[in-house]
Amino acid sequence: MTSRRDDAPVWYPLFLDLRDKQVLVAGGGPVAERKILGLLEAGARVKVVSPVATARIGALAANGRIEWDRRSVEPNDLDGAWLAFAATSDPEAQRIVSEAARARKIFCNVADSTDAGGFILPATLRRRELVIAVSTGGQSPALARRIRDDIDRSLDPVHDIYVSLLGALRSHVLETEKDPGRRSELCRKLTEAQVLSWMERGDWACIAAWGQAHFGAGAKEIIQKFASVSGSIHHHA
Repeated sequence: MTSRRDDAPVWYPLFLDLRDKQVLVAGGGPVAERKILGLLEAGARVKVVSPVATARIGALAANGRIEWDRRSVEPNDLDGAWLAFAATSDPEAQRIVSEAARARKIFCNVADSTDAGGFILPATLRRRELVIAVSTGGQSPALARRIRDDIDRSLDPVHDIYVSLLGALRSHVLETEKDPGRRSELCRKLTEAQVLSWMERGDWACIAAWGQAHFGAGAKEIIQKFASVSGSIHHHA
């Protein structure tokens, strides 16, 4: 068994709010396209620099969803960017983006190279507010995707509603409970295992009774609203 490289990075996981923030994508192929679509989903303002691009990237530009400069990337393309992606098949273009990002203290992702950039992307599972990210530190992206898919298959559809319900109840607790210690205790109680079990069985009466007992009548009303949504989901499943 080999040991970890002494100079290998210890990756720090985080989630970014990219709404209305400019992101540069150098490249116009399928890899760049996947990154562009994910960035648009996150609300980023995407600037693409590439002499050529896929039909879908071209359509996004034609519809005003992205900005596309049809030329080779230059260092000043990173001016004003919050993040940069080097997703080309040209080693020189990859180098330009990586070095320009480093000089400007901009985090950069370099496709197929964990060492040249400042961040890597995990395999991501998104179920409304529930987002699960899996990474192998760049050692095996295929394994990260496999683990993500295994998790996806293991989740019941009610997990989507469960996470949203916990968020609504947590907001209720924060608004109604003034004592910090009691607030923390109630927030921990929100994740009691039996709640998800009741939800998987469709036993919303138990959930409503539990909510009222611990969090008051306001919580019961919140739960009843979610019960109607969950019933619709199961009806169409």
